Amino acid sequence: AVPLAESALPAHVAYRAVPKLLPYVFRVADLNNTPQYPLLPGPIDVLRHGRFIARYDPPHVPAGGRFQLTFGLEDRLRVKRQIIDEVARDRGVLGGTRRHNYVYRFEISSFLDRPDVVELSEHIPVSELDDVKVALAPTTSGGHQLNSSDGIVSWKLSLSPGEKRQLTLAYYVDVPSSYSE
Repeated sequence: AVPLAESALPAHVAYRAVPKLLPYVFRVADLNNTPQYPLLPGPIDVLRHGRFIARYDPPHVPAGGRFQLTFGLEDRLRVKRQIIDEVARDRGVLGGTRRHNYVYRFEISSFLDRPDVVELSEHIPVSELDDVKVALAPTTSGGHQLNSSDGIVSWKLSLSPGEKRQLTLAYYVDVPSSYSE
């Protein structure tokens, strides 16, 4: 292999967890391809303070395009996801609607040697039908952001060394009883 170029790209590095998919916290970098040329498919060596830390094979990234690299899991941060409730109940006098309730509890623990921020994300359904309603319940922990277009609920938590925090995600889906399950 012959190196063709070397670029220092500014990055936003964060600890991120998606406990619905994996019960781990990962160190992730969001990057913007700032050079005036695209990144072609092929190996990229990533260095930090002059030391090799990873090799990636990203797809084509146009000039100015955004991409993401991950630097593995951070075992000094822990996340757990617990199912509290997943229940369907009839609502209304004649049971015209079924409400599906979902409640999850997350526990995030830091064993880092300094304070840092952890971003936790979880997906909720997004309705494309006028008569199906999806909404967060008031018991959902505060401080969250909801992206209504993709259903991603996320929190940014500042954690001190040795700190443990709990979050609750609660939402419901109201579906007309006439819909088959």
